[in-house]
Amino acid sequence: MNLDDFMIKTLDVEDEEKLIKAVLYDFTEDTVLGDTLKDTYQRADCLERYKLYSENGRIGDPDENKYPSKLLQEVFKQVWSNADYCEWKKKGNRCTDTMTSVTKRIEDFLANSKDHYANPSVKADWREHYEFSSRQRLSKLLLCTLIDDRKVGVKDLAPLLPFLQVHHCIGNYCQVSPCFNMSRSGGAICDFWDLTLEKIHAYYHTGNGIQELLHEKADEIKNCKEWLDSYGKGNEGWKCFVKDNCFEDYVCNTDYSLKPFVIDHNWENKEIDQGKWEEFSKEVRRRIVIRGIRIICKLNQIQSDDEDIINAGNKVIEQLEEDLEKMLKTS
Repeated sequence: MNLDDFMIKTLDVEDEEKLIKAVLYDFTEDTVLGDTLKDTYQRADCLERYKLYSENGRIGDPDENKYPSKLLQEVFKQVWSNADYCEWKKKGNRCTDTMTSVTKRIEDFLANSKDHYANPSVKADWREHYEFSSRQRLSKLLLCTLIDDRKVGVKDLAPLLPFLQVHHCIGNYCQVSPCFNMSRSGGAICDFWDLTLEKIHAYYHTGNGIQELLHEKADEIKNCKEWLDSYGKGNEGWKCFVKDNCFEDYVCNTDYSLKPFVIDHNWENKEIDQGKWEEFSKEVRRRIVIRGIRIICKLNQIQSDDEDIINAGNKVIEQLEEDLEKMLKTS
């Protein structure tokens, strides 16, 4: 894929195939080193891709600061070509963030459904061998081992697969201020985008929220406030921020109040209830897909109303559902 593959003229049927390909492009492909590995990655289903990404040092993170996806950078520089309002925006790469991350979600889901995954002795064994690795790295490696040992498979993770299908697609990336990415995650506990917007909404309306969001890190807070203040103050600043970053599907269209991924999901209640994982996963996928279409419309200066954008998104989701059905049948 290259920048031309994201250039479309309309949301009509003649561009439908190209639009779907652009919305569902996995930017991790852009970081894979070596043609053989890239070919393997491209042929893999979403769970196999996650496993390759987790255990292979030759596959990077599209939003990594030092070596990000060049294509993601290209697209974002075109979409937000006028975003030079902050001094740090003028220097080198745009800072990007995976809005809602999947690794901690898999860990939380399995911790409540697989005894061997949550078993402290198993995790202790892994820590002994990977004492210098991060907790997220441990989680990824442990999941890979469970898949290899056939203790966790496609059907075990079925409720999370809709999210896994799109977690590295364009609709799940946002340009952010420097070091926002690592600072807000809180060990990946807080990296749900609905919770992030809860704190940003609070900042625009009360002046508070960013300290807690970025865990009291002074430089990161300063940069973040500069980024947010560039859109204005109060409710008008909030609306401008939402529109410019294509976050319309995260708010109610009447008053721009927040829409959580599932009912009662908020900063004080970060965990997803066990019975709501599939609802959460499908809602995250829906928002990623539709926001991806909004970004592509912005890139190509296509004037489309919400109904057209949502209809185009539903067609993409139909294809994803078909792919998921085949995956589950053959597992």
